[in-house]
Amino acid sequence: MSESTKKLIEQTDRLLQKAYSVKATHTPNPPNVIGSITLDDALFSEWKNSVESLIIRVAGKDSSYYKNFEDKVKYASKSHVDVGIGILRALK
Repeated sequence: MSESTKKLIEQTDRLLQKAYSVKATHTPNPPNVIGSITLDDALFSEWKNSVESLIIRVAGKDSSYYKNFEDKVKYASKSHVDVGIGILRALK
C-alpha cells in the first residue's frame, strides 16, 4: 500500500471518529418541537465540508459517493450523520 493511500485511509478514519463526536453533541428537541437541528451545527458543518473535500479528492464530483453525500447529508441531525458514516465506510 502506498504512503498516499495510507494517509487517505487515516484521514477517512479521523473523519469517521469526528462523525461520532458530532453525533455526541445531540440534544433532544424540546417538547412539541419536531425537526429542529439537534447537533452542534458548527461542528457538523466542519465535518461535512471536510468529508466533501475528501470525497472530491478521492472519487471526484461526478462519483456516486459525492452525489449521495451531497444529496443525503444536508442537516445537522443524527440520521444525516449516520448516512455520511455509511458513505465514508463505503469510500474507505
